Amino acid sequence: MNIIDFSLRRLVDLYSLASSLTGDSALLLFPSCRLAVPRSEIHEATLNYAHIFIYKDYERFEEFRAGGSERVVDIGGYLGLYSVKNLKAGKKVKVTVVEANPALCKYIYWNLKLNKVDERAKVLCVAVGKRRGWGWFYLGESLVNSSLIKGYVEDFSRVVGRLRVFKLTLMDALKMSGFKKIDLLKLDVEGSEGDVLEESTRALEEFDVEKIVVEIHEGYSSLKRLGKVLEERYRLIVVNDGETPHQSFLYALSRR
Repeated sequence: MNIIDFSLRRLVDLYSLASSLTGDSALLLFPSCRLAVPRSEIHEATLNYAHIFIYKDYERFEEFRAGGSERVVDIGGYLGLYSVKNLKAGKKVKVTVVEANPALCKYIYWNLKLNKVDERAKVLCVAVGKRRGWGWFYLGESLVNSSLIKGYVEDFSRVVGRLRVFKLTLMDALKMSGFKKIDLLKLDVEGSEGDVLEESTRALEEFDVEKIVVEIHEGYSSLKRLGKVLEERYRLIVVNDGETPHQSFLYALSRR
């Protein structure tokens, strides 16, 4: 196959997927990936691309670089960019991505397929919380700020609706991942990270989770709170650039 044939075939693939998108969706062509997004989220999706691909906020240390972990669980997948990046970075990488918002789950499916990494990925469209049971998931005007915590959405966006969802624990989600051991857990659950991890030390041990990177939203979770949960089993490093004082990144590397 020559380069022209390949390019034409790629254009046909892109057209086929683009034509399957609904009228309220857009297709963004970034240098590192292609991304289907709701039209209302184009600005947020562009910022998310920068967050993951340019600033590499989840990869500040070599141990956490994309492609360096073969079994990855991505909780709080949004549009699937972090999962796509890891899958594209390593042919042996497998990812289970978890997202609470059903409207965004279809975009994760589309984006995995669009970037030709869907065969090594599993999507779980479930909410992860402190305890198992029914609860409300609050939708933000900016979908990226949707959360199980109503006050969080009110602080960072505007509540435009809510969904009745069944919440699973981290233990449940890790069991559903299909992995017996997890190399890397990424957690970004819009203010619920403290609740999720506080009740999950047994899950981290059972699945021998080697590395964790958590996006912390101060005021709803705290470094002190998460440190108490993780410090016995993990070496901890905190990154805060100062530009977003309400947001920090906690890296945890197993002491074993």
